[in-house]
Amino acid sequence: MKVVEDYVKDKDNGVELILGSSEARFINYDTGIPLVRFGFPVYDRVGYHSQPIVGYRGAKRVVEMVTNEVLAKYYEEKHWKLQQ
Repeated sequence: MKVVEDYVKDKDNGVELILGSSEARFINYDTGIPLVRFGFPVYDRVGYHSQPIVGYRGAKRVVEMVTNEVLAKYYEEKHWKLQQ
């Protein structure tokens, strides 16, 4: 795992999103790169074990997870507004 950590922490590689288990949270803490918890084990979130990640519903769920992480990281909440 150390090789992966070194690769992700190197700013020249351009990593902008991490897909990983709860173990990847340490890389997330060190780098600030958004983490989508994915796979096994995910023990620091409730209900992730019952969410699909394969098939049509799974693909939809993964896209939602990635989009939410990107929104949380790169967009300021106070500037969001509903279109009327």
